[in-house]
Amino acid sequence: MRSEKYTDKLASSIRETESVACIGLDPVPERLPPSILDNEDSLDQQILEFCKEVVEVTTPYAAAFKINTAFFEQLGSRGWEMMEELVEYTPEDKIIILDAKRGDIGNTAKSYARALFDAVGADAVTVNPLMGLETLEPFVEEEWQGIYALALTSNPGADQFFKRSLSDGGTLSTAIAHALVDFQQDPLVEGSVGLVVGATQAEDAKAVLDIAGNAPLLIPGLGAQGGDVESWVQLLKTYQGYPLFNSSRAILYAHEDDDTGLNWQQATEMAALTFKNSLQAITTHVIASAT
Repeated sequence: MRSEKYTDKLASSIRETESVACIGLDPVPERLPPSILDNEDSLDQQILEFCKEVVEVTTPYAAAFKINTAFFEQLGSRGWEMMEELVEYTPEDKIIILDAKRGDIGNTAKSYARALFDAVGADAVTVNPLMGLETLEPFVEEEWQGIYALALTSNPGADQFFKRSLSDGGTLSTAIAHALVDFQQDPLVEGSVGLVVGATQAEDAKAVLDIAGNAPLLIPGLGAQGGDVESWVQLLKTYQGYPLFNSSRAILYAHEDDDTGLNWQQATEMAALTFKNSLQAITTHVIASAT
């Protein structure tokens, strides 16, 4: 059984790597590098080899890796085995987030938590809080567990629900943020309660961040989705928690746009280094001020 508090491991990984970068592992078979596709391995082995090499070359630049479970679940039982192998392959001092967006009641939620934390080996998982906060309880029963609850997603469809105005003048996003802050204070909650806030939603994110305080943040949407780093430098000036900025496609498929003659591993490594460096102002602030 793991004993280190989630936020302590998160802080340590950020400090040791001097990075708030999170690399997303969302392997699309047809976009794998030709050198991977041309070998005679089965598709599952090609995907696993690709992901392991991505982890290998980007580890120096990333505090965390986010495995999107859907890309592995579609492969059936072998996909679950691949996630377990990938978690085991990743250095122990890195944060492993399983992006599963689970949310359900009672024993169903408990079973999801066991599958993701115990069977696969996640440090944190993404969850959907819209069925109520009791659905999150099984995911934060231990100090070493972390969750990132959807609060303001990066996709355009966030306008339909998360940004919808409520009668109190707030939005669904701010209501979720208030509820999560209260949830973290529940004496039965041992783990760490974080929020998913899309990088493309900088204008609306301020109201959520003002409520969330110093809760851990998972911020997807930089890179291919077009989120602006400079906006987040300004937004996080008074923040004293531990954010992770995720990039997936811009790093995984850097080889598709590379014309420098680098092999795909080198193109991926350079993309990860560039991503880390783009976040340097935020990283410096986080390391200096986080408590």
